[in-house]
Amino acid sequence: MSKIFDVESVQILRGQLADEMVSKHYRHYKGGLYIVINVVVKEDTGDIIICYRSLEYGYVWARILADWSSKVPSLEVKGEFVQRFSIVV
Repeated sequence: MSKIFDVESVQILRGQLADEMVSKHYRHYKGGLYIVINVVVKEDTGDIIICYRSLEYGYVWARILADWSSKVPSLEVKGEFVQRFSIVV
């Protein structure tokens, strides 16, 4: 069965994102701190998935890139939106 996505292009993007994100710390909009541990591709859909670990509890999570990068309603200012995850510098 053929893939419905360009495997090479997806893997190139995955590699670029991994170079930018792996081992970096991010803050979730609700306050938790996380470290990105890997960037992977879901083999049947080509979705790029961010794998990350809680710095507080050690739990490991995975989230598709579209959700990771999305904006969500602010918990502090009604009507405003913030990034779900923001890099900690």
